[in-house]
Amino acid sequence: MGFFCSMKKSLLLLFLAVGAMSMLFMAMQYYQSVDAGVLETKPASSSAIYLFFFYIHISGGLVGMLIGPFQFISSWRRKYPKLHRGLGTAYYAGIFSSGFAGLCIAPFAMGGAVSQTGFFTLGLVWLFVTGMGLRTILQGRYREHGQWMIRSYALTFATIPQRTLLLFALFTPIPFLDLYRLSAWLPWILQLILAQWIINIQRHKQPNLDLAMS
Repeated sequence: MGFFCSMKKSLLLLFLAVGAMSMLFMAMQYYQSVDAGVLETKPASSSAIYLFFFYIHISGGLVGMLIGPFQFISSWRRKYPKLHRGLGTAYYAGIFSSGFAGLCIAPFAMGGAVSQTGFFTLGLVWLFVTGMGLRTILQGRYREHGQWMIRSYALTFATIPQRTLLLFALFTPIPFLDLYRLSAWLPWILQLILAQWIINIQRHKQPNLDLAMS
């Protein structure tokens, strides 16, 4: 039983790491040109202030996404506690900066009020759960800290299913803007549900399954 739990955890961490690396490669286009991707069709991208917050948003998010999987490796946390704390500090810096910048650029999202409200709400929830993760670790509430950080990373990782959902515009007759509006809400809500499911497994069914960042 322990072997299968360990295997499941390893496969999950591998999936998270591969997803994070794929996001890094997808984001590289934005560092090569200010007219790449969605910036090409956004009038706001001509503003230096908008671009400033846009790059903070994607850069901070990438830092958090790349660091996250390593923070869930139990043996690393026990063997290298200082490294875990150092990476955790970098994760918080990345997510807080990305979340705040996300709030600043959300009002300029394509798709009107539906998209703008969705991304702004995501930013608020993302900052809140990450802030709770920081608060609980400072108070020494390690189990709660781990649970909040599972939620935090679930929202950090939501950019992967969000981008995946947009690909349906290439294979279906659904208009891109309709998918974009849906992607402003559905992926991160599903990610939170998934995070709570994992937490419930820890809490009730598999108490020895340690995915928390304690």
